[in-house]
Amino acid sequence: MNILQLQGMAAPNIVTAWGTTTVSHQLKKFREDLSILLLTKKGTMIGDPNYGSNLHQLLFQPASNGTAAAIREEIRDCVETYFDNTRVNYINVSFIEDRVEIELNVRILNSTKGDLLYLTFTRTGGDA
Repeated sequence: MNILQLQGMAAPNIVTAWGTTTVSHQLKKFREDLSILLLTKKGTMIGDPNYGSNLHQLLFQPASNGTAAAIREEIRDCVETYFDNTRVNYINVSFIEDRVEIELNVRILNSTKGDLLYLTFTRTGGDA
């Protein structure tokens, strides 16, 4: 039994024999990091006022092609700015009842295929 693992101090073995991290780990981490980035209001991070997105402003705009285009552009800008090793293949934005569903196809640079990520945001309650 690894005592460090019990204390939450040991990292899982995610490094390949060539010294790179596994793509599945990179996608999981990317999904978590992207969610944090998109849900952080730009200007609220101490020490990095440019960190975050303006997505919270766009989610409550009327459901239109223009709003969908602005959401796609905001996500693409965030990915290009903060994730050097990731490329966006496409972004689909759907307005369904009280939520926005985003299908994001990205490619980690050492991967040969794109991978789909799904993000869902609820549009009730307005901007806080």
